[in-house]
Amino acid sequence: DRISKLYLHRMGSMTKAMVRGQFIIAFCQGLASAIGLAIAGLPQLFFFFLVLLTVMSIVPLGAGIITIPIGIIMILTGNVSGGILVIANHLIIVTNIDNVLRPKLVPKDARLDPALTMLSVFAGLAAFGFPGIVVGPVLMIVIMTTIQMFLEVYRSMEALDESKDPKKAGLWKQLKSTVRRK
Repeated sequence: DRISKLYLHRMGSMTKAMVRGQFIIAFCQGLASAIGLAIAGLPQLFFFFLVLLTVMSIVPLGAGIITIPIGIIMILTGNVSGGILVIANHLIIVTNIDNVLRPKLVPKDARLDPALTMLSVFAGLAAFGFPGIVVGPVLMIVIMTTIQMFLEVYRSMEALDESKDPKKAGLWKQLKSTVRRK
């Protein structure tokens, strides 16, 4: 019962922190990218870019997929200073928003490795469509929390094992002895 309550508590806090933090970070990155594009010469598309780049920023590397090519096109079409501004804005400001905000918004134990986040977002998109952007990372958190809780419980059961050689005591034997003691 205690383990179940701890598991559900961790699951809830990790999911809430990850989703809330990811959306706040994505909005800030989308806003910074849209402001950079407006200053560089595209102010009439500010709200379009704000929405588009916020949605794209949910995925790691998302806003850069759009802003860097726009910056390159601006340079190639003659707006060199605007293109350099857009690219520099993305590389210096937008990418660092994540580094500054994530430690403040998402607790360390609720963070997914960036590679796992990207994998879970793309897997979620493939499996669930657009809602998979949120569902994928949540499922990854469920999987990671389940594995972590299992390892913690397994280690505590290993410590309770009364046999002389803990390597010989298998998981099934430990589970049976735990059930008998209760």
